[in-house]
Amino acid sequence: MNHLDRINLTLEYIEAHIDTNLDLSLLAAKSALSKYHFHRIFKALLGEQPLKYVARRRLTRAAHDLLNTDRRIIDIAFDLGFGSHESFIRAFKKRFLLTPSQFRRIKPRIPFEDKGKIGPLDLRLSHGKAIPNPTILTRPAFSITGLIYSGRETSAIGWLWDRFWEMIRSGTFTVENHQYLGACFHDLDMRNNEVFEYYAGFEIGDSINIPKRFKTVDIPENAYAVFTHQGHVNNIEMTYDQIYGNWLPRSMYTPTMDLDIIVVDSRFSGRNEKSEVDILIPVSREKARSVKK
Repeated sequence: MNHLDRINLTLEYIEAHIDTNLDLSLLAAKSALSKYHFHRIFKALLGEQPLKYVARRRLTRAAHDLLNTDRRIIDIAFDLGFGSHESFIRAFKKRFLLTPSQFRRIKPRIPFEDKGKIGPLDLRLSHGKAIPNPTILTRPAFSITGLIYSGRETSAIGWLWDRFWEMIRSGTFTVENHQYLGACFHDLDMRNNEVFEYYAGFEIGDSINIPKRFKTVDIPENAYAVFTHQGHVNNIEMTYDQIYGNWLPRSMYTPTMDLDIIVVDSRFSGRNEKSEVDILIPVSREKARSVKK
């Protein structure tokens, strides 16, 4: 079973348990993915974050109950998992521009959304080129050392690399094989917003001298799906969208770490359309757990 099927089964689980506590950890476990990868794949496929999807489906169920039953508004709110009558009213009004009592009285004609289901994935294109099948390789354990940024500002990645290139130009250190690595460790904060820790550096053993300000991280042995991004570096997110919204959901591979690695070598020629870098996603072909309904 691929991850597209698992996400669809998770959507069915949401519908069947919409009146229970559906947190991100539970939904990720149902899809046999880490919280980060479930969050990213779900958003790539459905266009919204998992818990926002759950909230929207609960409000749709509430609207249906208001129009088709005489149940008390407060009972509908609590049965659908809203913490208070007031929070339900605020969320409902934001979604439908009417309070629940106004909605029940006016009985507006609205098209009710069907429950979510992802159909067959069309081949998505980027600059007219379909993303190729990746190469799968196993890389022994290694260590990366370099400059580090922790936070949620993606613009800081470019700034970090600019500092790194300046150190190379000034002769602060040298890398014999001229291969550089960017390692991004992903996480989610308490509100399920993405945060990350990014290293711009190189593999230890390839440098004559390592600056004291550099930090080091150890990467265990793992298999990687290797994709090549071709074109302007600012468009690399389009390649990530292809990976998480197209290849990974229908593959039989499961991400093993909340990590991706960028390999920058002689093929990188700055910010132009002929430049190439590799993207490494740690994966395993081990059979994932079944989704329980």
